[in-house]
Amino acid sequence: MIPVENLDQRRYRLAYQGAAKKRTLCAVPLGALEKLEKTLVGKSAAMRELKENILKLCRHDTTVLIQGETGTGKELVANMLHALSPRSQKKFVAINCAAMPDQLLEALLFGYERGSFTGADRQTTGYLDNASGGTLFLDEISETSASLQAKLLRVLQERAFYRLGGHELIPADVRIISATNMDLRALASKGEFRHDLFYRLNVVKVATPPLRARKEDIPELALHFLQDVRENLNGEIPAEGFSDSAMAMLMNHVWPGNARELRNAIEHAAIFAQSALIEPGDFPRLNEDDKATMKTRGFSSEGSGASVEGLTAVDLREARRRFEEDYFLELYRKTGHNLKEVARRAGVDLATVYRKFGYLKKADPISE
Repeated sequence: MIPVENLDQRRYRLAYQGAAKKRTLCAVPLGALEKLEKTLVGKSAAMRELKENILKLCRHDTTVLIQGETGTGKELVANMLHALSPRSQKKFVAINCAAMPDQLLEALLFGYERGSFTGADRQTTGYLDNASGGTLFLDEISETSASLQAKLLRVLQERAFYRLGGHELIPADVRIISATNMDLRALASKGEFRHDLFYRLNVVKVATPPLRARKEDIPELALHFLQDVRENLNGEIPAEGFSDSAMAMLMNHVWPGNARELRNAIEHAAIFAQSALIEPGDFPRLNEDDKATMKTRGFSSEGSGASVEGLTAVDLREARRRFEEDYFLELYRKTGHNLKEVARRAGVDLATVYRKFGYLKKADPISE
């Protein structure tokens, strides 16, 4: 039986068919759509836009700047841009510019000649050499020094470089993709990043959305991460899913660390869960984070109520929205994450509670 395509699969397939007429897409591997879907999980509008941008960019050799918060998957996006490109048969070389001293980074990036510094007893190739024909990914590009930025600018302008201590100009046949969680334009305006390098890197900018902007993806992401944890632990854990209250908790959390924080929280919960369903109590750190969030929003641990000082600065609609959010969060805490009891105390039906928490229940409704 031939599987029926959903709307997203059809859109991406047609995009590939249209692009396949172009010579530059001849090296795109088969199964590219499936790989993209498995790597970047989520069907929200923000993720559909991101995937469509990747499909548009992968067939071109242009320089790309990926901008997004920590934990939003910037390296995954860079890897997909490489894996779906005509350069996919060559290496994808990633380097974290913030993880090492500047001099070491320069030596690793450009390579060096024998005798160029103490301990350089032989010629050594660098990342630019190793990535020849492929893609070089420069993560945390904002952390590079002014000296290194000048040398990177030469690579982008001249498509060539010198090894440290060398005099031979070496061609740089690489696609350069960079990433940052900073606003490079703002840094450049303050003189903290080279303007000319910024414009060279920012030919095309791709934004990775924070998890709070695509909360509808959390159920799918959570199950994906749980399955990944189970596979890594050879299935030696009882957890196979999430209770409704646990999923509501995940939906309601702010996730400042984005998908990376979600993955780590699920791994912790899965290891300590005692049953097939992960419960809110299996997320102790999230419980503490939620308490801190309630305190900053005007709730004490005794539930003394919310302050209206911050609400008078906004219109009535926004004030009502904020109050309802805090009201249901406090009930959720006081009832021990029992959504049925939250509905009873609030005097609303259970479906309303699920909507307030941003999670529509898909299983059979809980009986009243």
